[in-house]
Amino acid sequence: MGYFDKYPHSNVLFSRVKRYYFVYTVYWDERDPVVKPNDLELMETLLNQYFGTEVEYRKRIRASGSRTTY
Repeated sequence: MGYFDKYPHSNVLFSRVKRYYFVYTVYWDERDPVVKPNDLELMETLLNQYFGTEVEYRKRIRASGSRTTY
């Protein structure tokens, strides 16, 4: 689970797929702004950088032609 500065009241749950992480769900709190797709991608990038799995994450995005649609 992660927390982000822009969404301090919302919990972000990640799931691991093979060798990288993606946002599984956001437990959004109405005190925070609405979460946008580019924010989800930033969250995934930051978490994958933190865990050292960014290379695998980037390969997945390149292979699919775009990131997962929310």
